[in-house]
Amino acid sequence: MKSFSKIMAGMLLASVTMFCACGSAEEVKLKDTNVFGYLLFAQDVEKIRAMDIAEGYMPSVYFDDLNSMLLALQAEKIDRISEIPQPVAEYIYNHNKNLQVLVPSKNWQGNLFLCMGTMQKNTKVTELLNSAIKELKESGKLDALQKKYVDGCLQKGKEPKPVAMPKIKDAPVIKVAVTGDYPPIDLVAADGTPAGFNVAMLAEIAKLKKVNIIPIPMNSGARFLSLSKGIVDAIFFIDEAVYNNSKYTEIFNSTDIPKNICITDVYAKYPIRHVERK
Repeated sequence: MKSFSKIMAGMLLASVTMFCACGSAEEVKLKDTNVFGYLLFAQDVEKIRAMDIAEGYMPSVYFDDLNSMLLALQAEKIDRISEIPQPVAEYIYNHNKNLQVLVPSKNWQGNLFLCMGTMQKNTKVTELLNSAIKELKESGKLDALQKKYVDGCLQKGKEPKPVAMPKIKDAPVIKVAVTGDYPPIDLVAADGTPAGFNVAMLAEIAKLKKVNIIPIPMNSGARFLSLSKGIVDAIFFIDEAVYNNSKYTEIFNSTDIPKNICITDVYAKYPIRHVERK
């Protein structure tokens, strides 16, 4: 898997600047022929494509990784990178000024909620993660990590530094998939080392719960299969909630998550943003 940093370095501007208002715009109504790109999040993509067609829209295109989706946007094969966390949209804009960040229309504004996924049968891992998330929230550590690895990265125009994972002798091992598809939240550095906010949080969980956590780099599209086969013990997952006609509704479709997967408590949330060509 190619790191996002390598792709960015090769195809985008070398300089990184702080996100500013001139890089964003209010969303306008698009044509029904516009094609939207999404990171692969669902198991039954063909069912979702059929729903798009039934509703009169062009089928969405799903990508295994952000690199491929960004290249497709630049090549005009898709018209939009849809529904990504605001920091990720800002990161992309900072590296590529021929794109713009779009704020969803008022009736469809909402947040993306970050959580983790485990197998339902693996209750010990689920309980450990939920307990750690709760403690990190209450101590203020999660807020501090957010400021350092997300806010600080965007403000200073620097790449998040790799985080050293604690090594605890004879401690249990938990393997966690890291895609690198949500920089600076989830990032794989140019040398292939996992970095960013998510990895920093994993390091804190390892210290807190006295376990060895091993980040495993992989594409977004491989997460669920790797989890179900036991290659990893946990994955990162994003849930969505939007304001639709002034009503706040959490969207959690059964097609998004296999029934045998359990979702942890939310550890962070960010406003929904889109990215398009100017």
